[in-house]
Amino acid sequence: MKQYSALWLSALLFVFSGSIKANNSNWLLAAENFPPYSYQEGDYLSGIAVTHAQELLGLAMLEYESQIMPWARVVEYLDNRPNTITPAMAKTEERKAKYIWLGPFSSIKIYAWFKRDTDLTAITPQGRTVSVIRGSAAEKHLLTVQQITEENLLRVTSLEQMVGMLIKGRVDVIYVADNMEEDLQNIRADYADNSLTKGELLMELPLYIAISKTSDPMHLANLQHAAERILNAKNQIIE
Repeated sequence: MKQYSALWLSALLFVFSGSIKANNSNWLLAAENFPPYSYQEGDYLSGIAVTHAQELLGLAMLEYESQIMPWARVVEYLDNRPNTITPAMAKTEERKAKYIWLGPFSSIKIYAWFKRDTDLTAITPQGRTVSVIRGSAAEKHLLTVQQITEENLLRVTSLEQMVGMLIKGRVDVIYVADNMEEDLQNIRADYADNSLTKGELLMELPLYIAISKTSDPMHLANLQHAAERILNAKNQIIE
């Protein structure tokens, strides 16, 4: 009889613990590995954007857990789990209506890189052969704002491919976000002819804190108030 009682108690504890998880009453700080904005440092989640999100949650006096995960899973949590927050997301037209936005608290700068012996002044922006990572903000900006033609735009899936094509002279320019510049330097070291130069700023992309729309309304109000306090203090320091 005692054995059955213990089994029933274990089952009840399992059910109740499952109910607590399903309730999602605590906040989840979900981030991808995206240095220097968010990354794992030992047992802790760290980074420029993570620090801002943690400050917000602290000012709003909200309990939370932190997890680093693939970007697709971050988006899945934002779409389906109340009380989820991610520290660094671009507010695109497609995303604008899906989430609550706070900030921006940081930004990404995207610069042109070209071979040192290339005279970019002799080539109009529209006439340059350009490589970008497929689906990136730089790709959209070049097509819509700079009006680069499809024929002159070469899309790739990795920074290694971009750097390789630039060094081999297959494209005139590549566009690289500032948080990827260390990786670029490591890749170019593998080539004998690696004389690359950093050029003009293409664009600056603001990064926001994004929150699931189904989150607790009172918690949201506290977070929005905390964001206003941080941004006002930041503006006063700049002034």
